[in-house]
Amino acid sequence: MTDLVTSAPGFPSRAELVETWESVTGRRAGELSWFETLAIWKLAVLLEASYHRHLAGRTDDPFFATLEHGVPALLAHARATCGA
Repeated sequence: MTDLVTSAPGFPSRAELVETWESVTGRRAGELSWFETLAIWKLAVLLEASYHRHLAGRTDDPFFATLEHGVPALLAHARATCGA
């Protein structure tokens, strides 16, 4: 995708991020699907909390209503990313 904000000038590439992480930690990143799956899972958990706030009437942002389907879609994407 070329429309991602992180593809704009000034953002490091994925390869640069991995290289920096490996340099700082002294570990090899290897296959990135584990990290990608974890990131998607964390986002789904965060958004589930936001959806709960919506259901409890503690937010009036209409975006949160879309999470009824958005969170399960993220979880399905996480499963696909890790090959489950």
